[in-house]
Amino acid sequence: MDRQFDAMIVALNVNIWIGERLDRHQSDDVTQRAGADADAARVTRVLLPKDLIRPVTKAASAARTTYKETTAPWLSKGQRVLSTAKFMSFIGTMGEHRTKFNVAVRALLEAYAEYYDHDARVRLGSMYDSSDFPEPSEMADRYQMKLTHQPVPDPDAWRLPGDIRAEQRSMLVDNLKRELTDAQQTVREHWESQLLMRTKRLHTSASGDGNMVTTTVTKLHDLAEDIAGALLPARTEVVPIAAAIGRAVRPYRESIEYNPKLRLAGAMERSQVAADLEPSIKLLEELTDG
Repeated sequence: MDRQFDAMIVALNVNIWIGERLDRHQSDDVTQRAGADADAARVTRVLLPKDLIRPVTKAASAARTTYKETTAPWLSKGQRVLSTAKFMSFIGTMGEHRTKFNVAVRALLEAYAEYYDHDARVRLGSMYDSSDFPEPSEMADRYQMKLTHQPVPDPDAWRLPGDIRAEQRSMLVDNLKRELTDAQQTVREHWESQLLMRTKRLHTSASGDGNMVTTTVTKLHDLAEDIAGALLPARTEVVPIAAAIGRAVRPYRESIEYNPKLRLAGAMERSQVAADLEPSIKLLEELTDG
């Protein structure tokens, strides 16, 4: 039996002009000189220096990583879902990412005006083409980060036009309920597979001679605690397994809080972690196979 599904649908949209253009003339020249097919090579003009665009792409990448790791796939392409219990924390973290993104964009826009007037010609030499470059006043619209959200729809509260016949209304509501049921199952399977994957990853690390990297410990502990604490959806029989994983990893997670740079390298510690995780891995694999 599954626990109640209470979630929010979210979508992250990030637009970035990275400043690249296909140079057809140079591409043709390269392939002709090589005696190759016309589509065998392509030359791309990199219009913006890496040090100019990198802070923006780095901030965007960090936001996308948080978005993907915190949410699960949903029905529509581009949409994802997370529990309402984690929603406010998620919004706060994504707001921090957006602030960093906007700061990086403002720095880029300030530098672009001078680059557009002079440095671009020097950088590209004979490959320079003024039509490749947006006017400075147009640049701001090319860098956007937007997060939208809405509750998972309630089929019984779905408002339909009054002229729809009762049997049509019933059919539409039943179809939506089936879609939501399938989507909820996908979400549960996503977090359960993440739990198994991360547990195996830490077990592999703990069974070897290397260090147990702090991010591996932290991500597994937090995921297990969220499932055990009903912050993430899972089948009822998975909950005690997640709780056991959380208990096994908690001492090392707490050590990391006191020393963020700690790498748990002791052979005895690694051996104990591996032994503690093995029963949980077996149970999760049996549930997955079943």
